[in-house]
Amino acid sequence: MLNSLFAAFLLIFSSVAYASDFICEIESGNSLTLLKPIANLDPYETTQVDLSGNFRFSVQHLLGAGKLKTFVYHYAKDRYVLIHAAEYRIEGNDCSQYEQGLGLNKVYSAELEREFSFQCKSICR
Repeated sequence: MLNSLFAAFLLIFSSVAYASDFICEIESGNSLTLLKPIANLDPYETTQVDLSGNFRFSVQHLLGAGKLKTFVYHYAKDRYVLIHAAEYRIEGNDCSQYEQGLGLNKVYSAELEREFSFQCKSICR
């Protein structure tokens, strides 16, 4: 019971401290996909999407750690293989500093002979 109350307190406090949400723009082939990561405290919880061209994009918005983590996988031999991982520090509560994005990432899978690009940016409320 005490753990549940503490977790609820942290979630409320973190929502106040980090008053921004994020959205990731993902381009694979000729399609653009938008993915909004769910902000949480669980380091094992991710938001993900499987895309054409056998790519998977996964993102974590970790409130307690103040981080946004991204992962790109490609499908090979009946499983997804990690080909790119990035971690961004989300500091303070100034949402506007991330509105232009955290940088454009381009990932190439030699096995698939395809490129995948994404950029995550804040959505100020």
